[in-house]
Amino acid sequence: MSKDDEFLRQLDELGEAEVEIRIAQRVYGNRRKALAEQWLANQERSRNESSQAEQIEIARSAKDAAWEAARAAREANQHAKTANIIATIALIAALISIAVTIFRPFLFGSP
Repeated sequence: MSKDDEFLRQLDELGEAEVEIRIAQRVYGNRRKALAEQWLANQERSRNESSQAEQIEIARSAKDAAWEAARAAREANQHAKTANIIATIALIAALISIAVTIFRPFLFGSP
């Protein structure tokens, strides 16, 4: 393992906050400071890439949920149409029943 690799491993162990403190305190010489700054930039880039991947996944999930909601809405709409047809048929049957009840004495005489 090279000295640079060993140094990068140490940075991983220290974590970003501690590395930033050590850079600010000028603990590292020029070469190690440059490596530490590059390491910090890589850490941030990795975080940003992870964040973007998470945002894409959230957007895909939201899209899938929207499609599912649209499908459910279409299905509910179809059920409502069917219920309206049944209600209309029941109303017609009730009106016929009422008409027969009202006009029966006139058509067939009193019972």
